[in-house]
Formats: sequence, C-alpha cells, structure tokens
Amino acid sequence: MQGRAFVLSGQCTPMGDFDFSGLEGTEDVFYFAHIQKLKNDFSMELTIIETSAYQELRRLVSTLAVQMGDFQKKIAPPAPDK
Repeated sequence: MQGRAFVLSGQCTPMGDFDFSGLEGTEDVFYFAHIQKLKNDFSMELTIIETSAYQELRRLVSTLAVQMGDFQKKIAPPAPDK
C-alpha cells in the first residue's frame, strides 16, 4: 500500500508527541493519531509495570530488614547483667 511509509517522516516534539502540521489528508492524521494512542497506551503499561516492580522491591527490602534484625538478635552476645 502506498502512502503508509510516511511514519518516519513525521516530526516529534520534545514531549514525544507528533506534530501533524506537515501531514496532508485525513488518512495520514488518522495513522499518526493511532500511533500516538499506541505510544500512550504502551507508556501507561510501562508505568504500571514499573510501579508494581517498585512496590514489590520495597516489600522485599522491608522483609529482608526484619529478617536481618531477627538474625542480629540471635547471634548477639547476651547483655551483661548489672
């Protein structure tokens, strides 16, 4: 299909959004809008994955800190009596 290889010729703004000013016809704008929607959906999925991974890492670090505290109590010499 002719006219669909224009994707790489679009201008991208610093925010990652496409600039539609140089496009001709509604079909070109439709494809760029669709690509922009896919990009936004993908970014949202990455945000969800990153947030989930961060929360899991926090939980694991917290669990490890508790386990290390328990281990230190086990191996610590008994406190001297006064």
